[in-house]
Amino acid sequence: MSQPSSTPTMPKLIDLKELHSDPSDRKRILDYHPNQIDEIRRTYILRGPTRPEGYVYPPKMIGDKSRRFNPKFYEDFDWLEYSVKTDSLFCLPCYLFKDQISRKGGGDAFILEGFSGWNKLHEKLDSHVGEVGSIHRRAVKNCDALMRQNQSIVVALHKQSDITKNEYQIRLNASIDVSRYFLNSALPFRGHDESENSFHREHFLEMMKYTQNQNESVQKVTLKNAPGNNQMVSPKIQKDSCHCFAQEILKSILTEIGDDVFALLVDESSDVSKKEQMAVVLRFVDGTCGLIKERFVGLVHMKETSSLTLKLAIDSLLTELGLSLKKIRGRGYDGASNMREFDDRFNEVNSELLTCMAVLDPRDSFGAFDSLQLVRLVDFYPDDFSSSEKIAIERELEIYIDNVGEDERFAHLNGIGDLARVMVQTKKHLSYPLLYRLLKLALVLPVATATVERCFSTMKLVKSDLRNRIGDEYLSDCLISAIEKESLAKVTNDDVIDRFQKMKTRREQL
Repeated sequence: MSQPSSTPTMPKLIDLKELHSDPSDRKRILDYHPNQIDEIRRTYILRGPTRPEGYVYPPKMIGDKSRRFNPKFYEDFDWLEYSVKTDSLFCLPCYLFKDQISRKGGGDAFILEGFSGWNKLHEKLDSHVGEVGSIHRRAVKNCDALMRQNQSIVVALHKQSDITKNEYQIRLNASIDVSRYFLNSALPFRGHDESENSFHREHFLEMMKYTQNQNESVQKVTLKNAPGNNQMVSPKIQKDSCHCFAQEILKSILTEIGDDVFALLVDESSDVSKKEQMAVVLRFVDGTCGLIKERFVGLVHMKETSSLTLKLAIDSLLTELGLSLKKIRGRGYDGASNMREFDDRFNEVNSELLTCMAVLDPRDSFGAFDSLQLVRLVDFYPDDFSSSEKIAIERELEIYIDNVGEDERFAHLNGIGDLARVMVQTKKHLSYPLLYRLLKLALVLPVATATVERCFSTMKLVKSDLRNRIGDEYLSDCLISAIEKESLAKVTNDDVIDRFQKMKTRREQL
């Protein structure tokens, strides 16, 4: 008797946070659940091509010559992405749409296998792009069309008038304004009874009702009489707007860091539901003002607290943020395992390192200055100074101490933090770039601060006894906005609306 043929199982829906950043780890786009494919495509398009910042691309022997990938190719090919894992190149648009455009086999070098032939690379990339109508060009057009929702089937069937668009925008702006207020105050959005007959539907809905009563323009669009799926008040809309605020804040933080070095401050604590949560803070020197900054970038739920698990979680978070692991200068950890630092370079506090850094202190008219100690300090950072820079810094240090020692603006400084700030103010960081680089490396070393503890204090406000079922991603989004209030204030409604519209296909197009 013949065996009945097995029916293929439908792929499971996935958490979008589980999508791999490294192109070599991704499975084919059509292997995901069909109802989720467009959402996955949008997520990858919003992330942009994977390009490690500050990464030192490894050399490879091709024939009798040593060659490596040149990141300048990113400027000519905006679709190009790179896999650190396999040292190879991929094409993001083709990964997202080639299988839909052409189901023929072959041609997967830039999709799943990766391309790593560095010889005559520009010609090969041009060949991949091809002529008008090529698979690559069609894939790029499909990416653009997916993000331009006015061309989608859903919107084409719901062509809205200018009046409808305007009413939608007013409702959306009101929803975003209310979300901003609750995020800034670390207040819960939802209540126990949100039914129509409730005398107090709680928090977000009550504030929306209040906004409608106080704002004539909002009152005219009548939230109550808007279509049920277009009132912009549902829990899903609330979470989407929170996520947009958090992503815009993270975007501003990454812009502040740029391609500079940073340190990690990490701590863990149990929340009200007994989950182990790890708070991650970045410590860096702001290149525009020379000030030390510590910025909260997210909360990671930890199932266990082994050093390997912590390292993998941190690396995953940084990769998701698009930060290069090469730019980390120390990882400070204060947790149950008593492991203060687990970065290879600073796994133990080195007394000589601290002694060398002490000579940077500007107090007492730079009385502690010692050029030999500073030259020795350079040896602790072999990846940050070339051999020629190690020679040049000796001359720079001689000129530096002679110059700043006679400058009244440097006469009453209190520590190396003040020194970095005044160097930027006086533009001397441009005259003494190697010394300023040493200053930044000293300033980003992990130290004991209250920043991470403040994160957990805020977490107790956001995830309280009455709000103990809040999800991990939603909790992290709320915390980013509640903690980084200054950045939250700088996020405009237009920024949020733009990201909100691109997250998925919306019934209305602005």
